[in-house]
Amino acid sequence: MPAQAARSKNLDAIVSDEAFLWGDDVLEAYHLPAEADMHRQWSTQIWPLLSKYDIDYSHSVDLACGHGRNTAMLSPLSQKVTLVDVNGENIEFCKKRFRGDRFAFVKTSGYDLCDIGDVSVSFVYSFDAMVHFDLAIVQAYVKEFARILRPGGYGFIHHSNCMEAFGKDFRDVQGWRNFNSREIFARMCERFGMQVVEQQLLDWGPKDHDCFTVFRKPVEPVTITPELVERYWQTVVDGARASALRQTATLTQALKAAQDRVSELETRLGCSSSQDPGAADPMQQIEVQLQQRLGWLGLQIGGALRIAKQQAQLLRSQLSSRSGS
Repeated sequence: MPAQAARSKNLDAIVSDEAFLWGDDVLEAYHLPAEADMHRQWSTQIWPLLSKYDIDYSHSVDLACGHGRNTAMLSPLSQKVTLVDVNGENIEFCKKRFRGDRFAFVKTSGYDLCDIGDVSVSFVYSFDAMVHFDLAIVQAYVKEFARILRPGGYGFIHHSNCMEAFGKDFRDVQGWRNFNSREIFARMCERFGMQVVEQQLLDWGPKDHDCFTVFRKPVEPVTITPELVERYWQTVVDGARASALRQTATLTQALKAAQDRVSELETRLGCSSSQDPGAADPMQQIEVQLQQRLGWLGLQIGGALRIAKQQAQLLRSQLSSRSGS
């Protein structure tokens, strides 16, 4: 299978697993309360950041538009808004809410913007959605931002800054945050030739779990060097390793606490678990779980390192072939 087809297949699987988990009560549980709070969030958090910069809103893209509460904020600023969502029901809802030639609608695959033309957009925007996206999906979209933005165009993305989500199901993390960080997202933008202008950390639940990033596509194209690619992937690996070490420390502490509890119980009972050879050894069970976890984390880090090397080697070969032609 060609590499591009394999990547698309993997991304399709992530979208299938993670993009449609919000339940039948999503209108009452999410859309309505989020809509009610949108003006406050826009006026106190989003607009104070955006208003610092000379942003051209003439053609804005609202990625993961939901029921359109962000489009309602962007519409007065824009001549055209393209609303993008993976959920067809959201697109149909927004078609009824926003009428006229100023609005376009795109049902995406969940990782590309192929229905939007190259260098056709002046501003890309996503709020309260990408915090949940798998890192591979975030990367796929950032690559697309670099393609569709006009030179000098800006982007505003609300993404996760939750390092401890590494290796976990994002639904098990408070706020359903996926693995990402301020540093990783900044390096990702650089890797695809864009410049980070400003980043702000947010306290939504746990401290600094979220980040606003404003970035810009340079007027003059940036050369993507092997060093930029390697620096991006090294940042991902460093973040994964740091998260794995913290999780390992937590697991080790849990193992020590379990050992202490077993010893205390044995002392109280005045006997040893070894006196009953047929009994299950709780310490052995815990140790096996720890070893499995550590082995899995090691595989994750090793996989990230292999990807980093492969990306750098691929780019080097491409640059060599261009310079030789």
